[in-house]
Amino acid sequence: MARQGTPGPFYELGLDAGANSPPGLAIAVLGTVNARLVGGEFRLHLDARYRAARVRSCSSQEGLHLTLWSGEPLKSVRLWHSYWYLGFDVEPNCREEDYQ
Repeated sequence: MARQGTPGPFYELGLDAGANSPPGLAIAVLGTVNARLVGGEFRLHLDARYRAARVRSCSSQEGLHLTLWSGEPLKSVRLWHSYWYLGFDVEPNCREEDYQ
């Protein structure tokens, strides 16, 4: 279990000296994934069934909901969901579809 109580798996990544620092929290997809940038948003070609999967994040009262969608977020099938507890209050902006 991670320090904030969210079950894993978790991996800590290190960067080479002089590299830009990554965001504090990220989502990794294992395997070969083709990604393309369309209108400022990445679309992931996971396989023949999921050709334009998209990642979304939103905040609840004290954490972040991270989701992967088969297409347009909130309108397509949600493929994956995880919650990351922050331990402090944030301004919520999630919709019910993000976590139901």
